[in-house]
Amino acid sequence: MPETTLFVEKDTDQMRSTLVAYGLASLFFRLAEAGAGVDVRIVDQGSVYRLQVIGRDLVALLDLVRQRGLPPLLPAILKPLSANEKKLVEGGVSEDEVRRKYRPFGFPGERVIDYGAEKRKVDETRQARRQKTREEGDAPVRAPDYPLWAHLCSYFGKGSAMRIGYPLVVHAWHAHQGECAEALCELILQAYGDFPNRLDEARDIWREEIKPQLDTSGFQLFGWDGAETDISALSIVSPTTAQGSFTATGAKGINTGTPEIFWLEMYLAFAGYMVAAMPFNANGDALLYYPLPRDIAFRSLRLTMQTYRDSGSVRHLYDYSNIMPRAKIDALSQIAFYDSMIQHHLANLNDPNADPWDQIEVNAVSGLVGYYYKDISTQIPFDETTFALPAWLSLQPNAEALEGARAVLDGHRKLIEAIRGDYAEELEILASYRRFAALGDLADWIDFAIAYSTHRFNKMIDSPWMTHLQIELLEKTLMNNPQYKDYRPVFENPGFRNLANAIRSCTVQLRYFKDVKSQQTGFKVRHGLGDDLLRRAHDADDFIEDLGHFVHDYMRESSNVQAIYKETRPFITEDDLYEVVALVSEFGSRVVASLLVAAGYSSSFARKEQEA
Repeated sequence: MPETTLFVEKDTDQMRSTLVAYGLASLFFRLAEAGAGVDVRIVDQGSVYRLQVIGRDLVALLDLVRQRGLPPLLPAILKPLSANEKKLVEGGVSEDEVRRKYRPFGFPGERVIDYGAEKRKVDETRQARRQKTREEGDAPVRAPDYPLWAHLCSYFGKGSAMRIGYPLVVHAWHAHQGECAEALCELILQAYGDFPNRLDEARDIWREEIKPQLDTSGFQLFGWDGAETDISALSIVSPTTAQGSFTATGAKGINTGTPEIFWLEMYLAFAGYMVAAMPFNANGDALLYYPLPRDIAFRSLRLTMQTYRDSGSVRHLYDYSNIMPRAKIDALSQIAFYDSMIQHHLANLNDPNADPWDQIEVNAVSGLVGYYYKDISTQIPFDETTFALPAWLSLQPNAEALEGARAVLDGHRKLIEAIRGDYAEELEILASYRRFAALGDLADWIDFAIAYSTHRFNKMIDSPWMTHLQIELLEKTLMNNPQYKDYRPVFENPGFRNLANAIRSCTVQLRYFKDVKSQQTGFKVRHGLGDDLLRRAHDADDFIEDLGHFVHDYMRESSNVQAIYKETRPFITEDDLYEVVALVSEFGSRVVASLLVAAGYSSSFARKEQEA
């Protein structure tokens, strides 16, 4: 099968490099007719992304441009008229002429977005929700791509991307018609056809050979003419570059001005943004997420992102992200992304026409990247975090494994949604999960499980909406991770399970029956038990001593209550204690103590939907 190989060199700005790769893939994917068997594979090779255009060679690609021209990868986005623009229209200037800054003459109508109208739909829906006038079951009116347009036009940098940068590159691309379109495509194939990329040479060729043949009247709307080829770097798609740290070699240097980038590179980066980004508003700050490719077909990426943006969980997260702490947005966004990725592969399993690669390879991405912009008079690029592909998800290419992975993700989502972030303690719980999501270290998951379950135990009356962390979820998250030690021998040990059951019966379970169900019992709730068992867990002898004290007190109370009130609860045997001591010798006291508390404060039964 014929194919074309392209390369996108990585530099100091990971986001821009990745988005350029996605933008290039979008271009050559859209050049072919639907159903033509053409796809683009994006492969991370360390210092470069390799793009394989499968099904078309260079000659065929240029012939497609000759026949149909270059497809518009970016929509023309019309912002509401400003006060000055309204005066021009009232003075007799046509609205099309006024809007020409955003929509070049001859731009295809189906690629035009009326942002003002789309925003009104969203605002009306939110108002109806607040007033409870919206009928249950009404279809959502927000377009899946609306957050992308809002990120450009509204809360990101107060709309700075739409002042010059975005509409300028839309004009520049649209100006290439006929032979100029073919020349630009050939320039792209040459610039990205080798590694390192030949962008400096491409600049010169475009300025000297292609630009003189263009209608540059659209450029003049921005005062961009003459020998110019570059535009100011925009942090929305090139954050570290806009900070002034960009150099061709990757070396750091002082740069007090905003660097400039070849307009073509910025256009492709914006095209990748439209394909693969998902932004959120975070109380005035901004968050932008995009997947980091490992080995993925463009069609698979596009369908995954469509599922992601249009999912109910992401719509809900977008609508309420502005009142959530950042760590919660990070957690829910990556859970939703991996769920969308699994949904895509589940659909392919039952599709006889699906790409066989989609049915086999599940770990097509390295992770989901989140970039944080801090609102300091304008949104300033702040930091970048990669949430690695979870090793704890069982991503084997069969329906049972994928459905199991979705169930684990759904369990994680319910836990994170239950944490409102109203207290410093809750923020620390979210931070534990965020560390786990970013690093994948099971110690962070155990820390989260302990912190969440003990917090729920303490807030059982005040926060009845908080769901229990099921012990099944705790175990599946721990046991499906091949990168770390196998904890199955601990959880499957009868003595461990009996001790965890005893801890549960005198903490979370007992408090639920006494304080929520108001059932009378002679047993006392053991507040602070988890802290008591963890306090000296770093030393095996100290931990075993504390564990022995607990077992003694527990069994003494069990015998007394049984004798007086005829009530019973799970017993602990001598063998149970011996088995846990043996586990301490094998796994260490800190691990056994942490797992014992995490399991003991987890729920062992499926709770009814309305139970606290």
